[in-house]
Amino acid sequence: MVIFVVVLVVIVLIVQKMSLANPLAGLQYSARASKGAVEPDESFDVITVLENRRRMPIFFMNIQEYFPPEIDLDLAGVNAAKMEYHYLGKGNTGPFKLETILQSRAYLMPRQRMTRRVKATLPRRGRYFFHGCGIYSGDFLGIKDTFEEFFQTSEIVVYPRKCDLPEDMISFGGILGDRSVRRFIMEDPVLTLGFREYTGREPQKAISWIQSLRAGQLMVKKYDYTLEPTASVILNLEGGDEDQKERAFELARAVCELLERKKIKYSFLTNAPCSAAFGRWSYISDGLGKRHIETILEGLGRSVLNTTQSFASLLTRAAASAETGRTHIVVTSGDEHACPREVARLYAVSGQRPVVICAERGSGS
Repeated sequence: MVIFVVVLVVIVLIVQKMSLANPLAGLQYSARASKGAVEPDESFDVITVLENRRRMPIFFMNIQEYFPPEIDLDLAGVNAAKMEYHYLGKGNTGPFKLETILQSRAYLMPRQRMTRRVKATLPRRGRYFFHGCGIYSGDFLGIKDTFEEFFQTSEIVVYPRKCDLPEDMISFGGILGDRSVRRFIMEDPVLTLGFREYTGREPQKAISWIQSLRAGQLMVKKYDYTLEPTASVILNLEGGDEDQKERAFELARAVCELLERKKIKYSFLTNAPCSAAFGRWSYISDGLGKRHIETILEGLGRSVLNTTQSFASLLTRAAASAETGRTHIVVTSGDEHACPREVARLYAVSGQRPVVICAERGSGS
């Protein structure tokens, strides 16, 4: 019995001596969202990974994770799984200020990796960060405490909220219908202007056998050429208060989604700066499809509320790349009647009356 006690004491002293070294030295921490971008109030998982790379266990960890202040965490589910999560504070409480601190407890065996998930939502458009955590730990006997912070920066982007945009709110000036112009853009086999002699370069399907019999020689149909409808969405954030600017983001999204449904190719221009490196955000060329609109939506989510240029300069830039037949849809947070000369210039260059949608009234002109 004495030998057993002696051996036990020796083992405890050895373990205690080993644990007096920084128990968190081999610990790695990361936290990220399960999705890179979400809708407002859309549920996603916050995935926390803790990994002990040492040969010694970490007997106790009090973890304080730094989350965005606006985040809403579903703690009922994780607490039911006995993961012991609870809010430590919300507001000006952590090293980064304006953050939610979530506290939990855990331990790790040697070489163990632990992954935990907490469901969360974010209420409004923006770019949000997970900055890391602070962890309290101790030695084997609980005599000495250790605290270390694990800083990181992972992010999630929230799109502007969806809003209704009735089609009668904006008159696209004929863009939703077919237009025939004297321009060699694309051939429309429905619009037949007449017939001409066969030169040998035309496909056989273009030959009109009835007209060939009448003329005594091969004749082919002569087609009209139609212009593929295109649009430019222009978002202006000069003027208006914060709510009107947020409404402008929502309206810009609604316009882009309407064009997607109508299968109309569109470009995007704005004077709203985009936080973080995000390519050439101020101008996105003509496109259509999931990748095109997701690029625009992510830019809208990342954008801040100041401007890179005036409304007039933005319209001048749009006019410089305008072309005949292109419809311009202007979404503005400020005065819808501002910059009449620049709007008239768009009309003169494109031949299509620009549609101006004001966020203040939520209507078009």
